[in-house]
Amino acid sequence: MRSDRVVNHLRSTKHAAWLARRAAWSAIEPGVAPAIDAGLRFYTVARPPRSELVHDLPVEPAPRRIFCLWTGVNPMSPNRVRAMGEIRRLNEPEVEVVLVTPRTLADWVVPDHPLHPAYEDLALIHRSDYLRTYLMHHHGGGYSDVKAARASWAGPFKALEGDPEAWMLGYPEVSYRVVAPAPKRLHRQLQVHYARLLGNGAYIARPRTPLTRAWLSEAERRLDLWRDDIARAPGEVSSGPPGYPVPFYGLLGEIFHPLCLRFHEHLRQDPRLVPQLHDYK
Repeated sequence: MRSDRVVNHLRSTKHAAWLARRAAWSAIEPGVAPAIDAGLRFYTVARPPRSELVHDLPVEPAPRRIFCLWTGVNPMSPNRVRAMGEIRRLNEPEVEVVLVTPRTLADWVVPDHPLHPAYEDLALIHRSDYLRTYLMHHHGGGYSDVKAARASWAGPFKALEGDPEAWMLGYPEVSYRVVAPAPKRLHRQLQVHYARLLGNGAYIARPRTPLTRAWLSEAERRLDLWRDDIARAPGEVSSGPPGYPVPFYGLLGEIFHPLCLRFHEHLRQDPRLVPQLHDYK
């Protein structure tokens, strides 16, 4: 009994020390994060991660089209309405802007690859995560969150068109602190090389590349595993009731960020695609 008390005391002490370290780091991290970001940007240029190179593959053009998604029947907020107007103002007529809604979704479903059966029971945010993956693979072109654009996408489309080695173009991820959750070793690599990742809110992709194929395949593999639980506890807006199994980043960042490392030599970055990242709701 005495040995059990000693073991429990040591465990409690270790846990308390861990909590103290975590609290201390949380207090200082915001102040030092910009310096860490700068150091990691330098490191990933000097020591690039291992990449999966695929040579001599024919590539298809990315249609000059930007998909935006509104996956529910709930009305857009005034900020979102203004954002859609800004995306259109900056891009049309040079680049077509398509808002996909439940009413128009069937127009974009590929006959021999229907949407995953779990789609209708997903939370609205996870419908968007899955649907952008589906559209980028089967149709290609641009995708933007419903957030105000800051520049025309005509230049970025032209840049991708002129680079046959590039499969996807997007804005650089903004900090090591926003990389998606992952197992410890992978998460460390994602943080170290965060500057090579693309942000999840806006990009242009060629259709049917190995990257988009792996992206959609992994999303649908996960939906296969979660399908029964999703049916029992359907999602709501950004999550779901108890029992809804899909983590917040489970259909997007957890898949997309590791693929950015795997295929980083086929990615290009363009800050003109950075959308408004604050006060957009």
